[in-house]
Amino acid sequence: EAWAASAEVARVHWTPLTLLRDPATHDDVEMVLPSGSRVFPCLRVHDEVVWGLTYRILRDFLRRLDANGSQDDLK
Repeated sequence: EAWAASAEVARVHWTPLTLLRDPATHDDVEMVLPSGSRVFPCLRVHDEVVWGLTYRILRDFLRRLDANGSQDDLK
């Protein structure tokens, strides 16, 4: 069972790496901020949008897993 070690974590999901690496999960999301709307790269998995720092950490992790450095579909 997944658990969150911090109150800053809203939800935790177990997700196969194959799903995270699937180009179909990579998208953009528009967020409305106090300074206006902005578009950010994201992953769409389990009916959730993973963006921001979590997205950047996962993107870096997935790139490091790729032995050939050919994950160009990651934003």
